[in-house]
Amino acid sequence: MPDDSTTEARLRELFREQEWSLPPWPDAALRVRRAARRQRVRSALAATGAGAVIIAIALSLALLRAPSPEVTSDGITNLLTCRDSAGQQDRDTRPARLANGVDGFIGDTNAYDTLPVQRVAGDRYLDWKSPLAVQPGSYRTVTVVSPASAWLDYGVGRVSPARAVGLPACGSRYTLYLGGILVRRPACVTLAVSDPAGKTALVTVPVLRGCPRATR
Repeated sequence: MPDDSTTEARLRELFREQEWSLPPWPDAALRVRRAARRQRVRSALAATGAGAVIIAIALSLALLRAPSPEVTSDGITNLLTCRDSAGQQDRDTRPARLANGVDGFIGDTNAYDTLPVQRVAGDRYLDWKSPLAVQPGSYRTVTVVSPASAWLDYGVGRVSPARAVGLPACGSRYTLYLGGILVRRPACVTLAVSDPAGKTALVTVPVLRGCPRATR
């Protein structure tokens, strides 16, 4: 394609008027680059706006879905979600116990048994596996009452051990949560099971030792 100077020279020759000139020819390539730049800016703004909307919706849904359990005096509570559950099951038979809507709390009174060891903040803890299941229809919070050194380790791999754990009910059957109780030494671990109405039940789990029958 001839450029502007060639076209202008030919027109001068045809019209035999050397003073005559064409107005400047717009730069087509520049117009294309500018249009492409404007399109990229519009696309980036649209993507940013859509991302902000998605994030806002996700946060709103998370806030609506998350229950509000009681927080322990030291403020350490692990709030689990239905994604942390191991599925649905029927209520366990004995020696499992039902305390205020939470099923489980199976202990071990044999002092000669051995348990896996886990470290929390550099300290050595015995890990007693004690799955818990929540009855349909209501949220429960399980809190360590004694000993003060004990921890609850549920939602393993996602959260750290805590003094209390929130367990939502997620279906028409009992919702199972895997995990356990961490103790420094054999102990009678007393737990408080609370519901949203404020009702609380105490249950004691023996870990490698016997406990008074009245507390079990």
